[in-house]
Amino acid sequence: NYIKNKIDKYNINEIFEKYLDNGNFTRYFINVEALNLEKTRKYVEKIFFLVLKKNIGISKVIFEGIELFIMFSEIEFSSTNSNYYYRNKIFDNLKRIFKKYSFSHGQKLYLLVNYGTNVIFYNFDYSKKMYDLFLDTIKENVINSKAFFKDNLKGNKIIYLFLLHFFIKYDLIGEKEKSKFLVRAENILISNLKKLFKPKVWKWKSKEFKNLEFLKKDKIDWKNIKVQCLRNKDGKALVQKDTIVFSLLKYSEIYKKAFQFFVNGVEKIDLFTDIFERYSVIYDMNDLKLILDEMWDYNLSINFINQKYFEYIAKTGCENENNKIWIEFLHRHEKELYKSFGNDAELKNVEKYVEILYSKDNNFDYFQLPKLLLKADKNTGQKIEKILRKKPEIRKEVEKLLENTFAPAVQIARNLIRYWNNVEAQRELKNLTNPKEIFEYSENICLKKHEENAIFSSLVDYGMIRIRKSEEKVPEKLMKFYISEYILENDIKTIEVCNKIEEIVDRSDLRKFIAKIFQKWKEHRFNPKYKNIFIPLILTSNIKIINDNMISIIDTLVSEYNKVAVAAYGIRVLALRNETKEIGILVKGFLNNYKDKRIKMASDQTLDIIARNGGITRDELNDILIPNFEFGQDRTRTFDYGERKIKAKIDIMSTPANIIAYDEEGKILKGLPKASKKFNDVESAVEEYRREVKYIKKQIKEIITEQSSNLLRALFLERKWKTKRWIEIFIKNPVMQEFAVQLIWKEIDENGKLIKTFRCMDNGAFKMSQNQECTLNENSFINVLYFPELSKEEQKHWEENFKNEKIKQPINQINMTVYKITEKNQEKIEILDYNKKGFLVNKMRKKAEKFGFEISYGNDGLGYGCHYYDKKTNIDIRILTNSFYPGEYTKTLHIEKILFLEINNENFLKLKEVPQRILSLACFIAEILIG
Repeated sequence: NYIKNKIDKYNINEIFEKYLDNGNFTRYFINVEALNLEKTRKYVEKIFFLVLKKNIGISKVIFEGIELFIMFSEIEFSSTNSNYYYRNKIFDNLKRIFKKYSFSHGQKLYLLVNYGTNVIFYNFDYSKKMYDLFLDTIKENVINSKAFFKDNLKGNKIIYLFLLHFFIKYDLIGEKEKSKFLVRAENILISNLKKLFKPKVWKWKSKEFKNLEFLKKDKIDWKNIKVQCLRNKDGKALVQKDTIVFSLLKYSEIYKKAFQFFVNGVEKIDLFTDIFERYSVIYDMNDLKLILDEMWDYNLSINFINQKYFEYIAKTGCENENNKIWIEFLHRHEKELYKSFGNDAELKNVEKYVEILYSKDNNFDYFQLPKLLLKADKNTGQKIEKILRKKPEIRKEVEKLLENTFAPAVQIARNLIRYWNNVEAQRELKNLTNPKEIFEYSENICLKKHEENAIFSSLVDYGMIRIRKSEEKVPEKLMKFYISEYILENDIKTIEVCNKIEEIVDRSDLRKFIAKIFQKWKEHRFNPKYKNIFIPLILTSNIKIINDNMISIIDTLVSEYNKVAVAAYGIRVLALRNETKEIGILVKGFLNNYKDKRIKMASDQTLDIIARNGGITRDELNDILIPNFEFGQDRTRTFDYGERKIKAKIDIMSTPANIIAYDEEGKILKGLPKASKKFNDVESAVEEYRREVKYIKKQIKEIITEQSSNLLRALFLERKWKTKRWIEIFIKNPVMQEFAVQLIWKEIDENGKLIKTFRCMDNGAFKMSQNQECTLNENSFINVLYFPELSKEEQKHWEENFKNEKIKQPINQINMTVYKITEKNQEKIEILDYNKKGFLVNKMRKKAEKFGFEISYGNDGLGYGCHYYDKKTNIDIRILTNSFYPGEYTKTLHIEKILFLEINNENFLKLKEVPQRILSLACFIAEILIG
């Protein structure tokens, strides 16, 4: 029944009855034995038709029809329709299939109209191919095409009107036929729309327009012509008609007005998706300026035009040049643009308006910008706030927002007013040096809200702080203003007026004052309301105090008070400091030493901010954050036991790296010795050393594990270091010397051309594969070597080197996974070797994403594996799996196949054409996933 209903629903019977073999299909269908299926799934019709194919009693013509039906079923309603590989493979083979099977001209047209139209309008990777196939098929027999068209118009089927677009555009019919067909097409459209709008699920602003007679008028006032759909299903029915409307809007006034009605009158339904691509495919228009001007000439709302433009640049990524054209267009229609800010601007568009029009001065009116605050989300509101800070002249417009009920906009307005007040206050404070003047000024700057938010003012002396280089005390009100400004702040940031106050007060007194407030906060069990006290605490402390205190504070918050969220907030505040390395190491410690996800997330995000503030990548930050544990470049450190000294050395050739202790005569000891009365050792110091060495061993082990993973990623993604930077990281840092010694590196020029391969010796010298000593050019770059790229001879030299010196590599560099290209598989485009063992979605999210892979999503929103784009080769690695939902983490996946797409040509490469490094990366990720 499921199959029969599916066939009836999609009019498959009609194909056979009208165009194939005089109705025999129905007879064969009835006679086929019923299938006993345990489960019914969306693609079960494919199984059914495969059974039909094997039934020798079924005629050849039905067999051919079934083949084509299966082909199109993947596009139209199979569950695989969002898997780009299966879907796109169909379009590439479409002409070949048409030639292979002797379909009649009518069969081709029927199938193209019913199943190919959506490809043109919704799959723009292949829409032009399908469009050309339509045109070629129509031109193949124009007379028959017209007869086919007329025949199908009798049933008022709107989908067949798409053929009229080709007849008119390519002058395949005369003027008389054109007029006749257009009148018929207009009547069919209006008839279809009237039928669609008849149910009560459509709510009209004014019912007088329900009969659609307004479409026949010369001039239409769109102000009152508004209709809204109350049921999703009916809305989708309208969406299906916008393709036909678009295909004929240039040839018919009725269709042009229907186009305007769909855009200006139909509310809350997303129509004409990818309209810029439609213009390109349907009307051969690729000039953005011409398209924008034409849409404006059609009297489409500027909000609609802008929304479609945002969709376009999101898809194409070609923003810079396109934005110039769009901005010029908006300058020609500024009045309508600003009006839309107050009326029509949608939340998803506001961010783009701010980012493109206002983040740089493009000569738009800043007095209009506050209107967008009423439509902005938190992040966009903060961007607007940042822009408007430099525009105090629009204060009156901002003050109007205080009367609004939209809380986020009101908060931003308050922030701006407070900021402008603070700027004025800072300007005043800047020239105040006389204590009396400061006292008088503080009377004006401290408002009622500051008095109320000066926390613990009854328990802490706010008048204890001296003016810098003076015995005069700073007024209490000024310090109440200072503390309350931070407490009232919604974001983690410095406040300029507070920075000025810090400059005019005694820094030592200020630290003691904040420490007392912090102590009172602790006594009140770290009430989260006052968590912003972290900001002045961290900003005013020196780096040594921060290092000493923050570890203890975070530990206390987590273990004693269970205030994990407050601890995470404190970690985030650390990003305000400028000491990239010291603060980074501190935060990295929190990331490594706490299991709580909130602490890990806060630490990870803080490290991202620290890297961004320092103008470096996260990988570059990770390089900086590797400690040396006070060991020298020679990997040694001396521990002072009192009357004797113990020398320790990091042994980089052991696995894992070990610390070897020596006495003063150079004799190897069994670890760092305990304190001995015989040698008058200082017991407390010795015990501290032993604890430290134990901690260092653990840390080195973790560093080696983490850096091994990082360097494997660097190998595949071809990360490079400037020579001087590489030496600082891998030679001067004793902990990282293991990688310099145990891995093979390559020196390259600025264009990536190989100069030589080398490794570092235990004594610090650099040697090549045949043990020739060499030096590095300071203007060169250093890569981790991808071993298979070397000649067989040089590979052999390196293998012998490492074997002779018994070096065990931290990553499989010499024994790198290489996919073997054989005579049997070299012509194939897919790797099928990794589909036996399953893995969880979560594993793919964690492991593959570390190597730059992203989840691949289909049009249905489901995930279908992951992919990685390699810029150097312009190849996209695609690891395809069974489907999963975006929120799924525990579903078991299997790798169906691995493909390699050449982006420029949009062709899947044969395995023999794929570079070895790309093959290795794909196989390496697959092996990680399946364990």
